[in-house]
Amino acid sequence: MVNPVVGLRYDPLERLLAEIAGTASPTSATIAHSVGYLTPGHSFLQLRVAEPGDAERAADELHELVQTYGLPFAGQHASTDALLTALRAGGNVPNPDRTRILIPALHFLRGDMSQTRSCLANHGQNTSMPVVAEYHRFANALTTRLSA
Repeated sequence: MVNPVVGLRYDPLERLLAEIAGTASPTSATIAHSVGYLTPGHSFLQLRVAEPGDAERAADELHELVQTYGLPFAGQHASTDALLTALRAGGNVPNPDRTRILIPALHFLRGDMSQTRSCLANHGQNTSMPVVAEYHRFANALTTRLSA
Protein backbone atom coordinates (compact mmCIF):
# COMPACT_ATOMS: atom_id res chain seq x y z
CA MET A 1 0.00 0.00 0.00
CA VAL A 2 1.12 3.53 -0.78
CA ASN A 3 -0.23 6.52 1.14
CA PRO A 4 0.36 9.54 -1.13
CA VAL A 5 1.38 12.67 0.76
CA VAL A 6 2.30 16.04 -0.72
CA GLY A 7 5.10 17.77 1.14
CA LEU A 8 6.36 21.32 0.65
CA ARG A 9 9.71 22.54 1.84
CA TYR A 10 10.41 26.24 2.35
CA ASP A 11 14.16 26.03 1.98
CA PRO A 12 15.18 29.42 3.46
CA LEU A 13 13.25 28.54 6.62
CA GLU A 14 14.69 25.03 6.87
CA ARG A 15 18.23 26.35 6.27
CA LEU A 16 17.82 28.98 9.01
CA LEU A 17 16.62 26.35 11.48
CA ALA A 18 19.50 24.03 10.60
CA GLU A 19 21.99 26.88 10.97
CA ILE A 20 20.59 27.78 14.39
CA ALA A 21 20.65 24.13 15.49
CA GLY A 22 24.14 23.62 14.09
CA THR A 23 23.03 20.67 11.99
CA ALA A 24 22.76 19.80 8.33
CA SER A 25 19.53 20.98 6.74
CA PRO A 26 17.15 17.99 6.63
CA THR A 27 15.36 17.11 3.43
CA SER A 28 12.02 16.91 5.20
CA ALA A 29 8.94 18.93 4.33
CA THR A 30 8.00 22.13 6.14
CA ILE A 31 4.32 21.33 5.69
CA ALA A 32 2.66 18.18 4.36
CA HIS A 33 -0.83 16.90 3.72
CA SER A 34 -2.26 13.50 2.88
CA VAL A 35 -3.47 13.67 -0.72
CA GLY A 36 -6.63 11.74 0.11
CA TYR A 37 -7.81 14.61 2.30
CA LEU A 38 -7.34 17.03 -0.60
CA THR A 39 -9.74 15.02 -2.80
CA PRO A 40 -13.53 15.49 -2.87
CA GLY A 41 -13.82 12.28 -0.81
CA HIS A 42 -11.75 13.94 1.95
CA SER A 43 -10.58 10.63 3.40
CA PHE A 44 -7.50 8.50 3.92
CA LEU A 45 -6.27 7.15 0.59
CA GLN A 46 -4.02 4.22 -0.18
CA LEU A 47 -2.90 3.01 -3.57
CA ARG A 48 -2.78 -0.76 -3.66
CA VAL A 49 0.33 -2.41 -5.05
CA ALA A 50 -0.16 -6.10 -4.20
CA GLU A 51 1.62 -7.53 -7.24
CA PRO A 52 4.34 -6.25 -9.59
CA GLY A 53 1.73 -5.63 -12.28
CA ASP A 54 -0.08 -3.16 -9.98
CA ALA A 55 2.87 -0.77 -9.85
CA GLU A 56 2.30 0.87 -13.24
CA ARG A 57 -1.39 1.46 -12.54
CA ALA A 58 -0.57 2.89 -9.10
CA ALA A 59 2.13 5.13 -10.62
CA ASP A 60 -0.37 6.45 -13.18
CA GLU A 61 -2.93 7.08 -10.44
CA LEU A 62 -0.31 8.79 -8.28
CA HIS A 63 0.66 11.02 -11.21
CA GLU A 64 -2.98 12.00 -11.70
CA LEU A 65 -3.42 12.71 -7.97
CA VAL A 66 -0.33 14.92 -7.90
CA GLN A 67 -1.47 16.84 -10.98
CA THR A 68 -5.04 17.26 -9.74
CA TYR A 69 -4.53 17.83 -6.00
CA GLY A 70 -0.84 18.02 -5.07
CA LEU A 71 0.23 20.81 -7.40
CA PRO A 72 -2.75 23.04 -6.54
CA PHE A 73 -1.97 22.51 -2.82
CA ALA A 74 1.62 23.56 -3.52
CA GLY A 75 0.45 26.62 -5.44
CA GLN A 76 -1.90 27.64 -2.63
CA HIS A 77 1.00 27.57 -0.15
CA ALA A 78 3.70 29.17 -2.32
CA SER A 79 3.77 32.54 -0.55
CA THR A 80 5.08 33.16 2.96
CA ASP A 81 1.66 34.63 3.85
CA ALA A 82 -0.04 31.36 2.91
CA LEU A 83 2.64 29.31 4.65
CA LEU A 84 2.20 31.36 7.83
CA THR A 85 -1.58 30.90 7.67
CA ALA A 86 -1.14 27.13 7.25
CA LEU A 87 1.31 26.96 10.16
CA ARG A 88 -1.05 28.90 12.41
CA ALA A 89 -4.01 26.72 11.41
CA GLY A 90 -2.11 23.56 12.33
CA GLY A 91 -2.65 20.14 10.86
CA ASN A 92 -0.12 20.55 8.06
CA VAL A 93 3.09 20.16 10.06
CA PRO A 94 4.32 16.56 10.39
CA ASN A 95 5.53 17.32 13.95
CA PRO A 96 3.09 19.81 15.54
CA ASP A 97 5.60 20.87 18.23
CA ARG A 98 7.79 22.14 15.40
CA THR A 99 5.20 24.85 14.68
CA ARG A 100 6.44 26.74 17.76
CA ILE A 101 9.81 27.02 16.04
CA LEU A 102 8.64 27.48 12.46
CA ILE A 103 6.35 30.46 13.09
CA PRO A 104 8.84 32.80 14.81
CA ALA A 105 11.58 31.77 12.38
CA LEU A 106 9.32 32.59 9.43
CA HIS A 107 8.49 35.99 10.95
CA PHE A 108 12.24 36.58 11.31
CA LEU A 109 12.84 35.73 7.64
CA ARG A 110 10.01 38.06 6.63
CA GLY A 111 11.74 40.87 8.55
CA ASP A 112 8.95 41.21 11.12
CA MET A 113 11.05 41.44 14.27
CA SER A 114 8.13 42.57 16.46
CA GLN A 115 6.13 39.44 15.60
CA THR A 116 9.25 37.31 16.04
CA ARG A 117 9.74 38.64 19.57
CA SER A 118 6.05 38.23 20.38
CA CYS A 119 6.00 34.62 19.19
CA LEU A 120 9.16 33.78 21.10
CA ALA A 121 7.69 35.27 24.28
CA ASN A 122 4.32 33.51 23.89
CA HIS A 123 5.68 30.10 22.94
CA GLY A 124 8.30 30.28 25.68
CA GLN A 125 5.54 30.30 28.30
CA ASN A 126 4.43 26.79 27.32
CA THR A 127 6.65 24.52 29.39
CA SER A 128 4.48 21.44 28.83
CA MET A 129 5.64 20.81 25.28
CA PRO A 130 7.95 17.79 25.00
CA VAL A 131 10.75 19.71 23.31
CA VAL A 132 11.20 22.48 25.89
CA ALA A 133 15.02 22.36 25.99
CA GLU A 134 15.25 22.36 22.18
CA TYR A 135 12.83 25.27 21.99
CA HIS A 136 14.78 27.34 24.51
CA ARG A 137 18.05 26.78 22.59
CA PHE A 138 16.28 27.88 19.41
CA ALA A 139 14.66 30.91 21.10
CA ASN A 140 17.97 32.05 22.59
CA ALA A 141 19.76 31.71 19.25
CA LEU A 142 17.03 33.55 17.33
CA THR A 143 16.87 36.29 19.99
CA THR A 144 20.61 36.81 19.53
CA ARG A 145 20.01 37.32 15.80
CA LEU A 146 17.28 39.85 16.56
CA SER A 147 19.82 41.95 18.44
CA ALA A 148 22.36 41.86 15.61
